[in-house]
Amino acid sequence: MAVPTTRRTQAERRQESSLKLLNAAIEVIATKGVAAATFENLGMASGLSRGLVTKRFGSRDGMIEAVLVHLHDSRQQIIDNNRLEALPGLDAVMAYVGLSLQGVAASLETRAYFRLLSAAVADMNCHRNISAALHEKVRQLLARWVAEGQAQGTIRAELDAGMAALMVGCLIFGVSMQVKVDPGTDIEPVRQTGIGMIRDYLSSSA
Repeated sequence: MAVPTTRRTQAERRQESSLKLLNAAIEVIATKGVAAATFENLGMASGLSRGLVTKRFGSRDGMIEAVLVHLHDSRQQIIDNNRLEALPGLDAVMAYVGLSLQGVAASLETRAYFRLLSAAVADMNCHRNISAALHEKVRQLLARWVAEGQAQGTIRAELDAGMAALMVGCLIFGVSMQVKVDPGTDIEPVRQTGIGMIRDYLSSSA
């Protein structure tokens, strides 16, 4: 006897189609660039209608903002999945750096994020503000971990936690831009060097 299937609710169908559109946008941006992220291309990449893309995002700016927020949420999911919040401060920072640099070359999400960020900075467009706000959230997270490491005695007490967090973020950003400029960059030696530099900079035992 056939097992009856459970009908999805309208909210579930909407969530599924929205995720399809976001993933399509990420793929197009990562592989073809920000300019290629048109509603027509997203409809083709997702297998959904152009009209649905328009209805879901309203405008191209709305679509890009939705992608940026989704990418930030995905990064938070990586933090949760790897239980970084359960680690001591220094270990949390180092794990975050390692995971971030590991995904620079291989991850579509990371490539899409930095393509969007580059476009926002280069064009001084409206997405620059939301990009800055999302980066500030990451800086605050890193600063909190640095402060925790200082309280635990594993991170140098004389460091300014906010400035140390900014430096860590700048290293990740710089490596990501290098890979964007030269996709042939051998990322693993760069990753290991970056991890070592940050550990030496932060560690109270260095």
